Amino acid sequence: MEKKVAEELREILHNPIVEVVLDRSQPIKPAIEDTLKLWQADLAAGQVARAYTQGLDGRPIYKGNEPDIFPVLMALAQRKSVINIPSYDEYTPVMLTLGQRIASKENRHGQITRVVSRENAHSFNARMFDYNVITTKPDGTEEVGAYRNFMVVNYFGTWHQGWSNLGVKLTEEEMKSFEEQNLTVGTGVIRQELVSKGVIRTYEEKIASFRNFVHPEVAMLFYHPEYIKAKALVNRLRDEARFCRELEEKLRKMNIKLPAPEEIEERIVSEPAGPRERLVVPNLEAKLILPKSKGQEPKGRYPVRYPIYSIEGEDVKRYDTLPTSDYKAMQGVLRYAMRQNNDLTYRIGASIRSVVRAVELAYFLHGFEGGKGSGREVTPLWEVPQWVRDYREPRGRTMWNALHLAEDPDVLLLYRIRATPLQVRPQERITRTEESKMVLI
Repeated sequence: MEKKVAEELREILHNPIVEVVLDRSQPIKPAIEDTLKLWQADLAAGQVARAYTQGLDGRPIYKGNEPDIFPVLMALAQRKSVINIPSYDEYTPVMLTLGQRIASKENRHGQITRVVSRENAHSFNARMFDYNVITTKPDGTEEVGAYRNFMVVNYFGTWHQGWSNLGVKLTEEEMKSFEEQNLTVGTGVIRQELVSKGVIRTYEEKIASFRNFVHPEVAMLFYHPEYIKAKALVNRLRDEARFCRELEEKLRKMNIKLPAPEEIEERIVSEPAGPRERLVVPNLEAKLILPKSKGQEPKGRYPVRYPIYSIEGEDVKRYDTLPTSDYKAMQGVLRYAMRQNNDLTYRIGASIRSVVRAVELAYFLHGFEGGKGSGREVTPLWEVPQWVRDYREPRGRTMWNALHLAEDPDVLLLYRIRATPLQVRPQERITRTEESKMVLI
């Protein structure tokens, strides 16, 4: 049977973002920033993420009028909104950092900076600069605030029951938009159905209710160019971050050091809180295969895969090879490698990985009929080829379900569902809830 693929998928290698991904000489951050905008809700206009509404062959993806909370959190994180979580119970083992304490476990509040996810489970966290954390520094002075992750979705891809609502301040225009979408469900009593004791909390603010973290129709984005582009970006940032770490290691072996306080002299010591036990959760693992990258070719005594940059004060210089004869320039290269790795791994990279995992969560939950697994996949309204079963990569042992997306045989989307072992606290409550709330202040 002849393969049929929607034109935008067939021409995916000619997409500008994918072309940047495959050309190591091109900077990756602008492409990531442009892509992230497509996954943020327009709160003032009352519009879902643009990625949801861009169909293929004239066929839309999102047809409903029930927004999900993922693109809303992405929008709040983009502008670093201050959120308040009235009550929160941890799900995973708490890391106790020496010199830190929690002033109060109630009303955890601060700026949300990004939505973060895991690759080996379907959990999502809101990363917040938590002003309830107080750090005692070595000189005895105290500092308020530290970054903390607050779980929104648990390892099974359902709402984490350790929280039921969060507060956020919106503009009048945004509040009106929420009301017009019928997201607000009145004022007054919120029943916390997830609390077995039947606790009821009362607020005077308006309440917005979200049934889904990610909308069921987003599952079909698994077959869409927007997901493929985001997945390609994850491939590139993972490779470039690894290059930066290798570069940093190489420079340190050459005895290149940064002046204080840029170097970390004292490492933070942490230890897990209490014993942990093994928990096995189902996880959809996906992999995108693309042709070999082009651009920067290794050359010189110290070969590199990417262009080298040196940060020297306000100046940023580009090199094709390591400037080994200039110690200050080498310090600048080390500074760049450390910052770039941090951004691609923990900052902007974490955000784009969350986009990819959100689509994979939607596909895991809603992309199958009659049970998860091979042969039960739901396909979109546009044309896609048949899944190839029991596919193995060259010299690989893992069995995948494979989809040939483009005319180039080197472009494949692979997936499998596997049991993933995790380490959790013995007293984990593996229960589920139907919806969660947002308090609009």
